[in-house]
Amino acid sequence: FKNNSALYGGAVYSSYANIFNSTFVNNYAKYKGGAVHLSYILVYASESELLSSSDAPDKNIISGCIFNNNSAEFSAAVYSYNDISIDLCEFNSNTALNDSGAFTSYGKNIEISLKYYDTNFTLDYFEFVEKCKQFIL
Repeated sequence: FKNNSALYGGAVYSSYANIFNSTFVNNYAKYKGGAVHLSYILVYASESELLSSSDAPDKNIISGCIFNNNSAEFSAAVYSYNDISIDLCEFNSNTALNDSGAFTSYGKNIEISLKYYDTNFTLDYFEFVEKCKQFIL
């Protein structure tokens, strides 16, 4: 997903999503989620190809993805209101004016295992700060 723009979720706007092995580069959202904003409709993407799905997953899954140079007012790469698992993703040079450069989540169940990141993360639940130490390199 390259050079897309929208008010929310420059490349993907959905309530639940499984996104695997996809690359998000130079996407822009005026408000939240420069690359991905997880909020209202169901999307399934694999290797940057959108597919249909009839069942909403228990949580959002983003795995093996690369987020480079995405931007938004809040959370430049991924903005999520729901439970989420981020596995072996890279976050590089994502910039937000008022919030996290890489990732913001308000879900209660958050799992993160990153391949690489160079920008900050913001999470709503204080308990996550301690749990985060075991997941991030």
